[in-house]
Amino acid sequence: MRFVSFSKDGWPSWGAAVDGGIVDLAARLPYRSLRATLEQDALAEAARLANSTPPDFGLDAVEWLPTIPDPQKIIRRFKPEMENLLYLSLMLPVEQPNASQLADQLLQNDA
Repeated sequence: MRFVSFSKDGWPSWGAAVDGGIVDLAARLPYRSLRATLEQDALAEAARLANSTPPDFGLDAVEWLPTIPDPQKIIRRFKPEMENLLYLSLMLPVEQPNASQLADQLLQNDA
């Protein structure tokens, strides 16, 4: 069994992929999304229901969505080379224009 998010006939939902298809848990539980289920610490309840319920439809009857389609955070791990480049770019000095350069730019914009 795997928790999944999907769209069925244009309606987003979530449930569990089990042998033989998908159990639509959104239709059976009060949680709007898999994220809401996680926030309510209700995965065990969802798993028990998924394991004791026959599938509602086949795996090919849905459009797959990201497992958590509405994340609060996206955490990405960079490759070490990218981390080094990011670190070096943060260390580079940023050129600050002096007052006369700013005045010249303002005068040019007014013209």
